[in-house]
Amino acid sequence: MDRIHLFEWEDQEWFPELFRDFITDHLAFYMGRAYRAVVPQLAEAMKSTEQTSIVDLCSGGGGPIPALLPAIAQEAGRPVSATLTDLYPNASAVERINVQVDGAVRYRAESTNAMNCPESLRGFRTIFTGFHHFRPESAKRILADAVRRKAPIAVFEAQERSLWRILTVPILLLLGSLIFTPFVGRLTFKRFFFTYVIPLAPFFIAFDGVVSCFRTYTPKELEQLTEGLDRDSYRWETGRYWTSDLLIGPYRITYLIGTPVAESGAA
Repeated sequence: MDRIHLFEWEDQEWFPELFRDFITDHLAFYMGRAYRAVVPQLAEAMKSTEQTSIVDLCSGGGGPIPALLPAIAQEAGRPVSATLTDLYPNASAVERINVQVDGAVRYRAESTNAMNCPESLRGFRTIFTGFHHFRPESAKRILADAVRRKAPIAVFEAQERSLWRILTVPILLLLGSLIFTPFVGRLTFKRFFFTYVIPLAPFFIAFDGVVSCFRTYTPKELEQLTEGLDRDSYRWETGRYWTSDLLIGPYRITYLIGTPVAESGAA
């Protein structure tokens, strides 16, 4: 099945914040569970590059990092902090996360372009369920920016381009949005109305979920995106593996990890 970059509501600049936040809040809720399996892999990559901070790109409603950070720190054997970023920051998530007392995770309120990260944002870059939003030329620019700044980067996708996921993802998202909306994000009258009275919000997240499957890169396609980048000073690894969750069921995680080669190793 070829990759098809179809229309997604969330990508549109004019898409109402009400519905964008609904989508990103729900995704953050699910991703905290979906990406537990990557903790050892990410922690090992951070240890090998001596990184103690994460710069999460395309964070939306917060993504999985707030839920995973304690486990990452425990696995890495050291304190780890994280900065969340997004092109369209979720205002309620920014407020909710930035009032936390410990300050291990903060959400940058300013718009952040993953293809051109500010110099001040330094750390191990991560993208969870966000890389498929970018066409190949833009996706390659994200990787090139990491290489230019000598920043390690890890991309993870919990959906895939297969008939099985295309059929199951919309069902899971529709049911999940109806069941979990009272417990996810801020339940306003508008959110309640457009979930249960006129269910536009569940439609939007289910529609985008299907399209996300069509857009997701395979490990081979991810490897092709690294062609032309500095392979002498960077080590790239791609792959896919099975995992499972009680709510989500069995699924596969696709990943791309790029780390700078140490000076002694490059000699």
